[in-house]
Amino acid sequence: MKTTTIRPEWGFSLVELMIALALGLFLTGVAITIVINNRQTFRTAENQARMQENARAAFEMMARDLRGAGGNPCGANQYTALRR
Repeated sequence: MKTTTIRPEWGFSLVELMIALALGLFLTGVAITIVINNRQTFRTAENQARMQENARAAFEMMARDLRGAGGNPCGANQYTALRR
């Protein structure tokens, strides 16, 4: 009489591999979507900061020009300038 021993099977079945592959692809897709959204948010914030910096520099130049326009480089005050 011949006896056969049942050995446990090692490894994964095709269905298990396909499910693992599908889950891996889904998680990879979610991760890529998050990275793309974060890059877009970063670029938007960077552009906004650049615009604020440019506006701040423009207002600073304008304020400097207005302060300079208020002075009188000739040394005359408003009363002597109006007098004839």
